[in-house]
Amino acid sequence: MSSRTLSAIEVITLLLQASVVSSFLQTTTYPLTVVDKFTIPRTFENIATRHHGHLIVTSVTSSTLYQVSPVEEDETVAIANIARRTRLLGIVELEQDVFYVVAVNASSQRYSWFKIHLEVANITSAQLLNGMCRLEPNNNSMLLIADYAAGNVVKLDVETGAYEVIIDETSMKPLATGLQVAINGIHVH
Repeated sequence: MSSRTLSAIEVITLLLQASVVSSFLQTTTYPLTVVDKFTIPRTFENIATRHHGHLIVTSVTSSTLYQVSPVEEDETVAIANIARRTRLLGIVELEQDVFYVVAVNASSQRYSWFKIHLEVANITSAQLLNGMCRLEPNNNSMLLIADYAAGNVVKLDVETGAYEVIIDETSMKPLATGLQVAINGIHVH
């Protein structure tokens, strides 16, 4: 048996290999906490985390996307349902609150991806937003939204999140007596 001297590169390589192997052998225990219990769906597939810590989860048994609060009990909300699909698989967040989800129709095995923008704008002055429509037929970024309680119309730019009240008429406000009717559905023709 002959002995040979290892070069510096071989020694460094062996040390790196030993370091990698030993790091895989170490285990760390983290505390587990039940954040919610579900009856339907029974299984989840993938998880993404929003900027404020809430979890967005997909399920192989449902076409509904769920948001789960990791700190507040019973704070699970269905936030989107993808029509004509039976399962949601992968999910990733590419920008803050902009998620891409892989969805499949199990009977046709048709796979698609969907872009889901969870929050475009937080309209802090709103009281009770309801009816909504496009500002113009060929405009894909401007919406009009009726504020039932305030009795006004808000214009929202879905690309920037900028908004402003553009119509504020007495005739759209809730009535002082009788049926409390105000602006509700809104359409542009």
